Amino acid sequence: MPELPDVDVYKTYLNACGLHQGISDIEITEPRILVETSSAALKRYLKNKQFTATDRYGKHLFVHTDGAMIVHMHFGMTGFLKYFKNKNECPAHTRLLIRFVNDYHLAFSCRRLLGQVGLASGVEDFIAANDLGPDALQISFDAFKEVMQGSQKAIKSLLMDQTKIAGLGNVYVDEILFHARLHPKIAARRLSEEQLNTLYQTMIDVLRYAIDKKADPERFGASYLLPQRHKNGRCPRCKTALSQIKITGRTSYLCRQCQKG
Repeated sequence: MPELPDVDVYKTYLNACGLHQGISDIEITEPRILVETSSAALKRYLKNKQFTATDRYGKHLFVHTDGAMIVHMHFGMTGFLKYFKNKNECPAHTRLLIRFVNDYHLAFSCRRLLGQVGLASGVEDFIAANDLGPDALQISFDAFKEVMQGSQKAIKSLLMDQTKIAGLGNVYVDEILFHARLHPKIAARRLSEEQLNTLYQTMIDVLRYAIDKKADPERFGASYLLPQRHKNGRCPRCKTALSQIKITGRTSYLCRQCQKG
């Protein structure tokens, strides 16, 4: 599922290819992805507009226009963007297709139909309406500490709670906890001051590293868990076979030797 680093990569991609060019047409092949708008309203609003800037907050991408509204995108489990010229390059499962005046296109593809596209009045209004917590790359240590110490939840469950900290999901929480040497089932409020400091800095470092590597596991170094996140994966540190456990219905990967604390 696209998490904060993936969406940051999509933001950079859209900045590079989709800004400051007129929109000539919009094709919506699957209206079920639309939220807070309709096919007719989205087409009416976007036609003859331009995208002018982008923001990312948590797992959400916001695209500003030269009008009063912004476009909101959430990528679900399988969503991504593709910019192309020839129609035969259009990705499978394209749900929304934007055509620019230069005859290039921007596709929002989402195989499992869990992504969303909509209109919003502003980023702050959207954050408030959806009860999103602080962004994982913007939260201060003091605010992070308050979130952790105020919860009896297992640390992994808490880190994935978008109302507490926005942007983290199953994959990157596993990565963060591995580097912090913390077991995902530890109650958040049991963490010591030193563990909280380590966890906070590890979260920032892992997310920045992933963005730098374009959120591509094949670019990750040998010390990272993500390339080993499969049935026969082994701990990058001690080479012990990785364990799999279920937390809030999601499969978690961990090293029982390195993540005892």
